[in-house]
Amino acid sequence: MAATKIPVTASKTAKTEKKARKPLKKASDGSLRGVAKPKGWKPEKPMGGFDKKDILSLRKPQVRILETLKTAKNGLVRKDISERSKVEYAWLCNWIGQPDNAARKDRETRWGITSLLTLKFVTVREGEVDSKKAYIYTITDAGKNALAEYKDASKAKDKEKAKK
Repeated sequence: MAATKIPVTASKTAKTEKKARKPLKKASDGSLRGVAKPKGWKPEKPMGGFDKKDILSLRKPQVRILETLKTAKNGLVRKDISERSKVEYAWLCNWIGQPDNAARKDRETRWGITSLLTLKFVTVREGEVDSKKAYIYTITDAGKNALAEYKDASKAKDKEKAKK
């Protein structure tokens, strides 16, 4: 018997296979967007970041936290800060910041919120509450000054709005 040749056609899988994507190149600002920014490009202000020239760029929950810590004599733990300042407990790691510097920096980069610990408006120390390890947060002099400046700036802003 003679062997008959069967025509070979491309398989269906070969037609539907997608080509592997090339990995994105890092842009000059470190992002992976695929489009490089011009050399020397810097954002005017990071999203939600704190600009020391503009004290009003503090978020309202951060201001409430500073007001709460100002009234406390020996500092507060996160649970007490959350209850007294009426801030969601889960968001305290963004507003106040995490005690671990590397984790705090990562979170600030991801969310774009500069924490009170990074701004040095709040300090943290380890202590014991009900014989359990806890972090205790206290306001610094810089935090008290920033709070006073915020109140003055917001009053001035309200007066400008009233004139218009």
